[in-house]
Amino acid sequence: PSDDMKAVFRIDITDENRSLVIDINNDKLNCYFGSVEDPDVTAKTKSEVFQAILSGKKPFQNAFMSGDLSAQGNFKVLRNFDAVFRF
Repeated sequence: PSDDMKAVFRIDITDENRSLVIDINNDKLNCYFGSVEDPDVTAKTKSEVFQAILSGKKPFQNAFMSGDLSAQGNFKVLRNFDAVFRF
């Protein structure tokens, strides 16, 4: 994370019925499975798509644009996901 970014992502992994929360608070990063109220971005995808993102095979933005991932919330923050996490 950078010194000037605050964002909370909740990624719902639909085929596993659980959510990954990624909380970025300036230079601190907290990731956990659970829930959070009012995330900046809520995304929904299958585990295989999320694994492709984590392995660097598919950028987050590309998954969104292709329909493999749906998202709601602050799209400015959504666009920053690939810049912050370079897999």
